[in-house]
Amino acid sequence: MKKLLIFIIILLTCGCSNSGTLNCSREFTNEDGFLVKDNIKIEYENDIVTKVISTNITESDEDSTDLIVDYGNLFAENLNKIKGFNLKYEKENEKAIKYIMTIDYKNLNIPALKEQFGDDFDENLYSSNQIKINEFKENNLKEYTCQ
Repeated sequence: MKKLLIFIIILLTCGCSNSGTLNCSREFTNEDGFLVKDNIKIEYENDIVTKVISTNITESDEDSTDLIVDYGNLFAENLNKIKGFNLKYEKENEKAIKYIMTIDYKNLNIPALKEQFGDDFDENLYSSNQIKINEFKENNLKEYTCQ
């Protein structure tokens, strides 16, 4: 009986929570026939997503990479003014573009982001600062392999 009581006290006071990092990836060919590699790192505390870092490398026509990177960074300029959001485009090589998007849910200004995206606002990705990890996986990671 004494052991059971000690076990219950430890269980109640350990602060056990579901926190950690989930790494997910996928590769596919886009509608233009180019290879796309997505990697997403999701950090969570007490089952709530706190940060998402999405890295995407997309092959492209060699003549278009510089233009795409320039346009992507122009597009990202206003988004990067929003607290909790960062987007960066760069040339991975002569035939590939890399973008890194970081969402810090603890500090994300969702109304400003919604205003900036307008009709393209993704409710599944940005709807709340309190997204549960299982809900995030269900809504955003069905096509990914996660570890």
